[in-house]
Amino acid sequence: MYIKGTDIQVGIARVSFDPLHPYAMCTIRLGIKKKYLKNSPLKTFSIRYIKIPFICLSKYPGIKYNRLMYDAVMLETDPSIEPLFHKSSPLTEGKYEESPNPHSDLYEVVKTTIDGKQYYMHLLKPLDPILAGIGNCRSFSIFGIPELTYRMKKYDPNSKIVTFDTSPIRRAHVSVLRQSQTMRHLGGHTYHWNYSSVSLKDQTTPLDWGWIAGTSIHVKTCIHDPAVSLYKYDKHNIFNWIPIEEITTQHPSFGSPGEDLTVVFPEVYVNGLPTPFVAKASRQHPIHKNPILFLQREKELYPLEHDKDRQKEHAVVQIGFKHHTWFAHVKCLTLKPRADYQKYLHHRTQDAHLYISDYMDRMADNKRPKVM
Repeated sequence: MYIKGTDIQVGIARVSFDPLHPYAMCTIRLGIKKKYLKNSPLKTFSIRYIKIPFICLSKYPGIKYNRLMYDAVMLETDPSIEPLFHKSSPLTEGKYEESPNPHSDLYEVVKTTIDGKQYYMHLLKPLDPILAGIGNCRSFSIFGIPELTYRMKKYDPNSKIVTFDTSPIRRAHVSVLRQSQTMRHLGGHTYHWNYSSVSLKDQTTPLDWGWIAGTSIHVKTCIHDPAVSLYKYDKHNIFNWIPIEEITTQHPSFGSPGEDLTVVFPEVYVNGLPTPFVAKASRQHPIHKNPILFLQREKELYPLEHDKDRQKEHAVVQIGFKHHTWFAHVKCLTLKPRADYQKYLHHRTQDAHLYISDYMDRMADNKRPKVM
């Protein structure tokens, strides 16, 4: 995607399901002047992770052919409000608050109701050159985000576009520039969210990512739902509605599955979920003597989730689905899907279809050759 009002492209690494933290984790090239890199391990192509509110992102570039690609109705200059935009400004942006800011006429206010309570997000209205600080300031923050703070190289008064003293070259329209870091709350160790969700099997704590319990299948939350969420299998275009209690944030640990794998179960299910897998194990694996009896014994021997050292004692097999393979503990396998999980195959079908369709369109657009 792109940062609104700029030509800066970002990659979306993670998004937060939490409605009170409507941020995307974005990857972006550093964009710093080469002369500052002589004695630094950083390079201009080094990647940085930053948090950006969804409201500041767009599918299309905000600047093209040296002009703004959308209409920005700017705040009118008023001497009484100019002091608010100085570097010691108390203005904040990009987070939900319980009450409107006293200077709400300066903001675009986004209201939302969460658990029956009203919250307000504030984003400064487009600024004109005077309020943005052109002429008084040489360093600007895009939308007030600390990591997007650059020195100005030149300013075009006709297009109102600032070119920054960076490599690669970056441009931003004056309407999205701030003299101060109004989103300072996003700064610091921005690779981490403001909270750390920990959820084990049979717990329903919401999370952004995790593993299907007892397997090496890493999943990311696409659509959060209180009971069952839409997850994407990491690095694979596989989407499934899965009950939250089957997802764990505890990193799984596996012993060696061996070599010379042969099919044990042509159709098996993980924790009773309705997705069929093919299970394979090495020819020396004891499961081959009596697969069903071995499966039952593993369930009795290891009935609960254990720490990593204990997990290595669990019997492990390789499971496959659509030409992709993972590992799974034998104790987590079932011969038939649980009847109550069948309904999740068609849970919120329309929502899933729209999400997957949009995801595929974006992936196709990334692969399409760009004509500059």
